[in-house]
Amino acid sequence: MLTEGIDLLGLPLDGPRADIHNRMRSTESHFGVALDRLLWLRPFMAKIKINTFVSKFNVDTIPEMVPLIARLGPSRWSLYQYWPLSHGKTAITRHSISDEQFSTMIEKLPATIDGVLIEVNPLSVRRLTYPFVSHDGTIYIHDETDDSSYRMLGPIFDDNVITELFARCGVEREESKSRYASHGGLGKMESKRLDHCENWVAPEPQCARSVPDC
Repeated sequence: MLTEGIDLLGLPLDGPRADIHNRMRSTESHFGVALDRLLWLRPFMAKIKINTFVSKFNVDTIPEMVPLIARLGPSRWSLYQYWPLSHGKTAITRHSISDEQFSTMIEKLPATIDGVLIEVNPLSVRRLTYPFVSHDGTIYIHDETDDSSYRMLGPIFDDNVITELFARCGVEREESKSRYASHGGLGKMESKRLDHCENWVAPEPQCARSVPDC
């Protein structure tokens, strides 16, 4: 499936050590599980993207992740500024960082790491550019009037829902277009349905256990 049907697969890694990552993910064992999966996927690293959720809790440790990212060797490392979206608002005190804090951290990182592209995703450029798809196939998009909310569109297999999705989801960001270029574009993934949105699934930092999309 990885070689034939997937352009890019994202896995979470939110810190250089277990104590940082596990606290971000609200579980004691997630860091080990994430590393095990990444090592198992080593033959497919050209299609692997590591997603890192950057918040007040881990922002100072992000530069320490550079050697680990270099050893793992994914195609890219995507850094996402904390977004207090929906239930994620309950974690603002623990996780919120300013645009300046996020930018200062980015300035401490190299442009690339042994061929790994570093993709920077501040909050300001992500809004209204991609949908969320829940585990049951329900599609959500960012609310047009409230930066901290999203709204449900309906099931992914409903053609009317898909039509509305692409009418409301903005054009793909320049920062994201290269995600698919090395695999011959989006031909394998129904380009007519995917060429206007950044990604089907948003990163899943659990700043609270019930918040998969903060």
